[in-house]
Amino acid sequence: MNMLTNYELLEKEYKSISLGFLQRFELLWRGVFDRFGPDGLDKVEKFLEYNFKPVGIHGYDEVREYLKSVPLIVAGERKEKDYKELFEILQDRVRSLGISIDKVDPIIRKDFYRILRATYDAILDAYPTNGLTMIKEASAEYGRLTAERLIEQGWDKKDIKSIGDLLLRMFNTVDPGVAKITSQTDDEVVIRAKWCSYPLKDHTVCISHLEMEYMLVRILSGGTLEHSIGKSIPCGDPYCEHVVSKVK
Repeated sequence: MNMLTNYELLEKEYKSISLGFLQRFELLWRGVFDRFGPDGLDKVEKFLEYNFKPVGIHGYDEVREYLKSVPLIVAGERKEKDYKELFEILQDRVRSLGISIDKVDPIIRKDFYRILRATYDAILDAYPTNGLTMIKEASAEYGRLTAERLIEQGWDKKDIKSIGDLLLRMFNTVDPGVAKITSQTDDEVVIRAKWCSYPLKDHTVCISHLEMEYMLVRILSGGTLEHSIGKSIPCGDPYCEHVVSKVK
């Protein structure tokens, strides 16, 4: 069942930081549950409980309560509702928090990044053999759903400049000022990220996380463009480079 296509995640770009991150969380929990069932979810939750400490001053408790609901839904503990309808109810609850991309507290924003990275750490700690695969699959599905949503809303541009500009706007929407275009030709666009928002420390986790961008670019371009990484902070470089180029 495709649970997330009804999300109003995009309105040309991300309309709410909370919905974007919660979509990633749901997909990660789904990957764990599909492989390891309720016990798998419990294992990941316990790691988060003992290892993640929020730094937010206000507003975070409500978001954390919402996040606790996600594994319950994935585990099917509320079977009286259709999954899709139930997620709409939870989505409305997040909207009611008023956490818009323009008004979100910078500290709360950092908590979103940190809890996503902590979720990755939890999955890798619990399942070192399958963890990277689950992160990669969740990220790819997130990219696919995001691309489909954009297309449904009328996106029809396949050229390298438009897709490079879209990625730049997405990066700077979720973390203002993080990125800029440093090189642009007919064959390649290079976007420099001055810092890692999460921050990710392991290059293999970074590559799995960025499967979202890879999938997004491939789908929106009709398979003519691809996303790759040049310089990488997890590899010791001072910044990251997101490269959009023509498929050779």
